[in-house]
Amino acid sequence: MVRESNELFYQSRERKYSLLPTLRKLQKGDIDTAHYYVQVVDYLNEMTKALAHITRPAFEHIDNNHEGLSKEQTEDLMHINDEVESIYRHINNMLRTGDFSDLDMVLEMRDRLFEAIADAIKSEVTRINENRSNTKASILYLTILNETKSMVLQSRNLLKSQRYFLEHKDGPLQWLNKIKELRLPPGSKTKFTMDIALAKRRENIAEYILYLWQIEDLLRALQFSPEAIYSQLIAPRGIEEGQRHNYLLWYMDIANLLREEGKEEKGHLEHTLHLIGDLNDLHLQLMKLPIGEHYRQTFARLEPELPRLRAVLGREMSDIELCFRALYAAMLYRIKGEGGKSAVSDTIEYVSPVIAELADMYGKVERGEADLFKDTAPER
Repeated sequence: MVRESNELFYQSRERKYSLLPTLRKLQKGDIDTAHYYVQVVDYLNEMTKALAHITRPAFEHIDNNHEGLSKEQTEDLMHINDEVESIYRHINNMLRTGDFSDLDMVLEMRDRLFEAIADAIKSEVTRINENRSNTKASILYLTILNETKSMVLQSRNLLKSQRYFLEHKDGPLQWLNKIKELRLPPGSKTKFTMDIALAKRRENIAEYILYLWQIEDLLRALQFSPEAIYSQLIAPRGIEEGQRHNYLLWYMDIANLLREEGKEEKGHLEHTLHLIGDLNDLHLQLMKLPIGEHYRQTFARLEPELPRLRAVLGREMSDIELCFRALYAAMLYRIKGEGGKSAVSDTIEYVSPVIAELADMYGKVERGEADLFKDTAPER
């Protein structure tokens, strides 16, 4: 269940961050439909995130041999589970048939479920005050309740947006065709710069993140000027005339995102930071699961160097974000001809193997080639 929920989350996140190529192919008549499609993708991402936030803590609770849920907690969750199953039967039927006549009924069922969740939380607070509940079990129980509420809320939102999306004149067929056009076969050469970046994303998540960080700084150096971007980044590369406009659009998309996120002068796109967050989640799993045996040995060689890196790059970040910032700083030092002058450069020989192995495992998990929750470490 944990593996399946993680796969759903990664797939939905991939779809969320692959929207730009689809949106760019829109015709004027598609605009009314577009924002509903964006909403559907976003709600789907939030649903799978909530599901992962249920299954991961539950697995960790069991894996660490913590005390199980009490009889009262179990009975409450079974009752709520029955209601959730009933809601999703109706949701799945509506999505399958395209008949949304039961939408109001699902809203009523959702409201009853939320009342049941609120009652369950009140009961748990009472048990806590009366010292009748184990702390770790209570945390898990409350997490399951809150994330279930979030998942069902986003599901109902998704259902409404999907209905509007399908009801729009000529919308579904045109959009499905556009999406199919953008699905790339493995190893294929791609036509747009965004597709090149996505290909890099599939091949090596670490290289993709560092690549986008480099693009960010190049755009800042060119002051986000379309003319400068064209003359410095596009014209010298021998790109076919018919493709140059697409390259420029992609660069300007990134420039606009940096502006929207208030990062014109410094900082990295939230997209890349989310990916690093995913990698850090994987790192934490590998640090305790059997499959991470070799990774832990690799990380152990880096761990004594982390305080030095934090002294240079900052303390308020995860170990994996620290590693990425170290790799990028080292790359900049090399570009400036200062490769041997910093504590960062001195530690790269320990950082690089960790990120390489982590990125490799991330790719294997996404492709279904590795199972994090097997009982034994994989052969190397």
